[in-house]
Amino acid sequence: MAEKPLLIIIHPHFTLPGGAGKYILEIAQRCTDDYEVIAICQQANHNITQQYPGVVFRSINGPLTSSFWFWLLWPIWYCKTAWQLNQLRATSRRVTLFCSVFPAHWFGLLYKRLHRDVRAVWLCPEPSAFIYSDTWKQAITSPLKRFIAKVLSPVLAVIDKSAVRQCDAIIADSKYTQQHILDIYHQTSVVGYPGVKAQNIPLQPIGLRTKRILTVGRLTTFKRVDVLVRAFVLADLFDFRLDIIGTGEAVPQLQQLITELRCSDRVQIRSGISDSDLAQIYADSRVFVLCSKGEPFGLVVVEAMAYGTPVIADASGGPAETVLDHTTGELINLTETTLAKTLQTLAAQTEVLQRYGDAGTVWVKQEFDWQNTVNKVKQYL
Repeated sequence: MAEKPLLIIIHPHFTLPGGAGKYILEIAQRCTDDYEVIAICQQANHNITQQYPGVVFRSINGPLTSSFWFWLLWPIWYCKTAWQLNQLRATSRRVTLFCSVFPAHWFGLLYKRLHRDVRAVWLCPEPSAFIYSDTWKQAITSPLKRFIAKVLSPVLAVIDKSAVRQCDAIIADSKYTQQHILDIYHQTSVVGYPGVKAQNIPLQPIGLRTKRILTVGRLTTFKRVDVLVRAFVLADLFDFRLDIIGTGEAVPQLQQLITELRCSDRVQIRSGISDSDLAQIYADSRVFVLCSKGEPFGLVVVEAMAYGTPVIADASGGPAETVLDHTTGELINLTETTLAKTLQTLAAQTEVLQRYGDAGTVWVKQEFDWQNTVNKVKQYL
């Protein structure tokens, strides 16, 4: 029997659950019948990698991309990655590089430039916000890192655009991202929505659920969770609680805000939640809120709908595609005031929330199935 072709993932690190790492691994795991799948990264967390038994992980033991050491010694990490790729190419099998988020896609696309016999496909959750998003750069909490991002972004943009020209195909996670790719790189792409694999747990009617408003995600300034905290207090929903699940550099500021607003008895920041526990929390919440503007996709929004939880999100980015306005939730011009008003209205309308929740579970099953995405992606590998 002929050996399978190689599908080689190049991703920065697999140390955090969810996000772009989950996006590429869920696709790759479903390709293992047709490919030998190997993932090359700086670091990998066993708690994450053990969830993907069909994927072989190779860590080059480098620093995380958020470290100055990564950027200072960038050529070393590229050479270590290239050495791994050279070993794999020596098997004389067909090789597809499956590149992920910045700056890992640079590794793969530079290698492609030097080795034309390999195929390079970029799975793009978004063009790097570090380079192209002024809003994201302004949200960087470290003054030094913010300054460096602003100074270097024009140079990095030139390098990035040159690298992306090496792609044989680009997969975008949303139509919003697809348009950004066209605007920035002047290249076409195909949309492959991330999927959701909801756990098989009973979904209680909205009226029997805990009076909880929920948000989940990386806690950065870009996510605007402070807007949610202020809106929750402004809405005077004293019989509700707000659960914020996640970690990130914005946690100290959020804790300070909660203290200042004297709402610590009703607002809680939680981390270290297992996937099974998070599923139960989704399924026992009445409303899910995502406050970020221009979110490329927003997988947590789709996860919430999968568990019958209505969503409130800003009418921009990926959520403008994934949330059906006044059908599975509500899309608004999300400010502290508009969110508070929407929360007040929906908190008193259990029947409306139930209708949104029921429609959401049906919508997710129809449109956000991993296998549908894999079938599309395989055409370009």
